[in-house]
Amino acid sequence: MKNGKDICRIIPINPNNGEYDFKMAFHNNEFDIVIYKLLEKKPLYCKIYDSINWEITYHRKTEKNQTKIHLKHKPVENPEQFFDSEHEEYITLPLERLLEPTVNTLFPIPLMKIEITDCETAKDMKYKKGKHIIDLQDSNILEIFLFHQSYDYEKFMHEWPGISLNVLTMPFEFFGTNNLDSDHNKGLNIFSKNGEPRCAQFIVSINHDMKLIINLFRDSRINERLAKTRITFIENELSASIMSMLQIAYPEPRNGEYDHLYFAAAQKKDLTITSLPFVKPVRSFNVFQDDLSKRNCSIDERDKLLRYADQLKKQLKTAITEQEKTKK
Repeated sequence: MKNGKDICRIIPINPNNGEYDFKMAFHNNEFDIVIYKLLEKKPLYCKIYDSINWEITYHRKTEKNQTKIHLKHKPVENPEQFFDSEHEEYITLPLERLLEPTVNTLFPIPLMKIEITDCETAKDMKYKKGKHIIDLQDSNILEIFLFHQSYDYEKFMHEWPGISLNVLTMPFEFFGTNNLDSDHNKGLNIFSKNGEPRCAQFIVSINHDMKLIINLFRDSRINERLAKTRITFIENELSASIMSMLQIAYPEPRNGEYDHLYFAAAQKKDLTITSLPFVKPVRSFNVFQDDLSKRNCSIDERDKLLRYADQLKKQLKTAITEQEKTKK
């Protein structure tokens, strides 16, 4: 809800019915869709000319099918006459390399970003008992992440402060593209001039085993950039690798203190296998190493986490190598 208007509804469905896990309905609000394929800097633009008649549905992985995201047309009278070669009932978005949360998922999984423009056709909000309402107030950007119902987000923030800060502050597209240039203004939108954060987070349960974390913040120039609401999806298969291998570099300290840090997306040269015993990183390292160096954990747990980090490195390095081959 924004300014008393119904902007978007997230409607959970029992996944056992074979339809979908949840759908998103943008009541009378037009939207376009942007898709970033894995490690691709340039997006695909999906223009939807009658978007007020479409909803987005999320279908988790089954024995026969991979995770899918559909555009589904709203119900119509006489569907057997309406849906034909020119009027499809649903469209599968070109998203293939998608993750979904499990009990073993260590980090939140980025799903989508919604940039909300001012909409004169938005309907007034009708309050219904038992529904969870998020008042956007002056926020106009939502970033949505998936995680399992058993996931302890406060514990995640405590154990992985650097990576949890990534989830909040890094450009959303970065988690699929490994490219920090996709949104130069997010940091300015998140933090005020005095460094105070201007962002809210909400956690919403979807069903018996899935929750969403929603980041909210404001872009004061959104109506200058966009003609209508924009929904951005990324292929998130390597999101854990990308967010944890983000490179951090400290400049020369002034009077023993650092006044700023440098961040860079991981390159192949940064994805070397960890040598044991673990040594606290100095000067330049990845955010996973930085967080782990501050953890109070046993040697066995540390070694287990380092082996997991090596898996993340291998996955990202392999994907970068494969992409380089396709570009030649």
